[in-house]
Amino acid sequence: MKRYIIALLLFALLQGAYAAIPQGSAVSASLLRYDPVPAEPGDIIDAYLVVLNSGGSPAEDVVLEFIDNYPFSADNAGDAMKTFPQIPGQESWIAKYKVRINQDATEGTSYIKIRLTMKDSTASKEYLFPVEIKTNDPMIAIKSVEVTPENINPGSTATIRISLENLADSRLKDIAIKLSTQKTVGSTTSVLPIAPLSDSLEKRLINLGPGQETEVTFSLIIEPGATSDVYRIPLTIDYSDENGNDYQRTDEIGIIVNAEADMQVYLETVDVFKDKRQGDITIKFVNRGLSKLKLVTAKLDESEDFSVLTHSRETYIGNIDSDDYETATFTVVAKKDTLNIPLSITYLDAFNEKYEKKVTLTADLLEEKQNGKKSSPIGFIILAVVVVIVALFIYRRIRKKKRRA
Repeated sequence: MKRYIIALLLFALLQGAYAAIPQGSAVSASLLRYDPVPAEPGDIIDAYLVVLNSGGSPAEDVVLEFIDNYPFSADNAGDAMKTFPQIPGQESWIAKYKVRINQDATEGTSYIKIRLTMKDSTASKEYLFPVEIKTNDPMIAIKSVEVTPENINPGSTATIRISLENLADSRLKDIAIKLSTQKTVGSTTSVLPIAPLSDSLEKRLINLGPGQETEVTFSLIIEPGATSDVYRIPLTIDYSDENGNDYQRTDEIGIIVNAEADMQVYLETVDVFKDKRQGDITIKFVNRGLSKLKLVTAKLDESEDFSVLTHSRETYIGNIDSDDYETATFTVVAKKDTLNIPLSITYLDAFNEKYEKKVTLTADLLEEKQNGKKSSPIGFIILAVVVVIVALFIYRRIRKKKRRA
């Protein structure tokens, strides 16, 4: 009896299963997978589609057609249509398409479009299958940096203008642009000779739309004691995307601090006398600028006032630090009592820019009685006073002795 009941139950189940299978064909399509994941703009992905006949009868001449649907297109237009001569009941076939993603595709979900048709059927089915597209990490580009003036004197002000562009296809927000007064190289941190002038060294933007550009401006002052050099100011840009992901970009902005070169030339001593005519002229070269002068060279130009006995008219002086000086001595034979001394000086500044300076100094020959030293009327007066005092003292001593006698 029990066996009979079990047999009836099994027969009923089989009958139900058979009844669930459509007597004709029932064809559908679905997306199995796509590679690579995630898909990116400009990629060519492999999309695998499943064509299933869930009916009980074979499906004849099933046509699967790929329909271009932005941002997707068939990589090979001739391969967009695939035909299956027959798909037996309860069986499936897999179709593979190479799909190109437009370079300008935006981040998010886009849809592959497929059309399914069958023999002797005017109706067709269209399917949209989702594909997630992820763009590269959203990036803010530094389009340009303008520093005014290009060469900044110590103690003066400067303006830095930074042009930014959102290269992402989505909005970026909470943007912070910061300049730092400290620079770290390895384990060494140095303080840059800059300070904010009228506001802070941080600017903030609420948001920046896709493809949008903007400009931020910083006002700086250079410390008066800054040495001439190229200073690299660290730049940090922090921002977030619409999904709350945080990003950071770092870079450097170079500024040139260069004090204007200031060379002054003076006549130090003149040891040339009218009677002998031959002697030395010593010239002082003073660096009154804030940066070092390098490779200083001085040359006595041709003159009708004197001839040069020194081995060379040109002498190499070398480097002169700020607020320092060097001297050069030339031996000459004077042809006149007043000499015009033409000089040509060349030197380099801290950035190796070459300067040429021409000056003419004037020197009067010394009188022969001066013995190499300039006379002074004060000296004669003092000597006369001393002689008078001594004479009075001697006179008074003699007079006292005569009275005693």
